[in-house]
Amino acid sequence: MSSDRFPLAWAVALLGALVPVALAVPAAALEDPTQPPRTSSHAGAEAPVSALALTAILGHGADRVAVIDGRRLRVGDGVGDATVARIERTLVELSGPDGPTTLTLFGPSVKAPAGSRKEQR
Repeated sequence: MSSDRFPLAWAVALLGALVPVALAVPAAALEDPTQPPRTSSHAGAEAPVSALALTAILGHGADRVAVIDGRRLRVGDGVGDATVARIERTLVELSGPDGPTTLTLFGPSVKAPAGSRKEQR
């Protein structure tokens, strides 16, 4: 009787060893959800400077790093057909073939005195 259990025990042990390996392979192919989406890099298919999005400015002083379209850039780095010329607290200035372009961290600001806007109902 014990000889009948021997092949079954090996089959169970082998199955127990292979199942975790089989489950780990698809998990390795998954993308990291904390990383920015991947973009295809085709030569000449760079985004125009006006379509770039400034999402963060890290550091202070000369050690500032701007995050533009998910890429960390310093002064002198290229993005699209432009070059990072200056990084301030809330803006990044790019120099490109069409002249300087400013990307702001918080978008355009519209300031108006209190009560000057009509309420919409």
